[in-house]
This record gives sequence, C-alpha cells and structure tokens, in this order.
Amino acid sequence: MTPPPSLHDPEFAPRLRQDVVWRSFGQEAVAWSPERREPAYLDPFAVLLSSVMDGEATLAELADDIAAEFDLAAEAAVATTRAVTGYLDLHGLLTTSEPEDVPWFLAHPFWVQHDN
Repeated sequence: MTPPPSLHDPEFAPRLRQDVVWRSFGQEAVAWSPERREPAYLDPFAVLLSSVMDGEATLAELADDIAAEFDLAAEAAVATTRAVTGYLDLHGLLTTSEPEDVPWFLAHPFWVQHDN
C-alpha cells in the first residue's frame, strides 16, 4: 500500500475535490466538503492558490509561481503554499484529505437548494 502524500513533499501535487460546495463573496469564499461538519473560510490568496491546484502542479511549482506573481521571497512562498495546502487538507477540500465521519444529515445542511 502506498503511504499518503506528505504536505511537506515539494513533489506533492494537490488536487481539489470535485464535490466541494463553494460560495464566493467578492474575492473571498466559503468552501464546504462533504467530509467535514463545518465550512472553510478562504481569503483571496487561498482562493487564488486553490484555483490552480489541479493535481498536476507540484507544491514546489506552485510556490515558484506564487513567488514570481507576488514578488515574494522563495522561503515565504513555500511557507505560504504549505500553510494554505495544509488548511485545505484539514478542511477536507483535497482529494487526499482523510475522511471524517459525518452523518448524512449534517453534510451541507444549509447549502442544499430546494425546489419551491
């Protein structure tokens, strides 16, 4: 069995889950994974970074792009990329996130759209 990827491995290529519910508020967002009881708040930087997590770009490549785009030092870009990736993972937003036991009636309780 292959061990799960490490968020500290620069060759790890994060990918967002396809079943996440998103609500945007200007440049910020709230994202809710069916694997978690509570949503995640995403600031503009996390929204931007998460939008390019396609499972192809590695953490090292994402950090390089962030450093170039925002004129950040390489160390700051790596630390920020790891922090955002860890936050997304903690909130169950990545395909590699560990599931949490969430009863079906708690999954997306107020995001469900009803036909009236």
